[in-house]
Amino acid sequence: NDVLHEGMLPTMKDAAARLLRPGGRMVPPTAEIVAALCDWGRFQPMGRISGFDLSGFDPLIAATRRLSSATPELVLRSDSAALFAFDFADPDTPDTRTARVMLEGMGGPANGAVQWLRIGLGEGDTYENHPLGTAASHWRPMFYPFAELVDTAPGALVPLRAFHDRQALAIRPDGKAAIQPAGEPVLR
Repeated sequence: NDVLHEGMLPTMKDAAARLLRPGGRMVPPTAEIVAALCDWGRFQPMGRISGFDLSGFDPLIAATRRLSSATPELVLRSDSAALFAFDFADPDTPDTRTARVMLEGMGGPANGAVQWLRIGLGEGDTYENHPLGTAASHWRPMFYPFAELVDTAPGALVPLRAFHDRQALAIRPDGKAAIQPAGEPVLR
């Protein structure tokens, strides 16, 4: 879902270093991790229910989630941007990177970021599992919940920060604390 969890990055780096002949081509040659701010109507923090403060349980429900294709409750709240680009023919691609992108808001609150893949297939052809697309795929868009709503006023630039290592990806609004699920990398 993000070029990392299935061990693709170390596998592709190893293949490029050991098996790719000079002038050879990797298949696929490139990929990008793309994200946008969003509001997913199905994600609701616990907060106060029947007079009880249940917000202490919010970290338990804030795990990153796989979305189905054409999720009707999902509304994009910003333009999209590539967080990370991967050239699979380059065995020296860094194992860890941090990115900060500015996304132009479209208006309304964002309760998370939606992340998807754009895979270069060569000669200008791409595969993209866009969250508003209709094609079903094993590689699904991912929802990264935020601890607090982010205002996405139309035209406002909203910073988003991301980090990846060899196996995992983390995304959060820059300058705000995001709920970090257990086992996910912590952004600093």
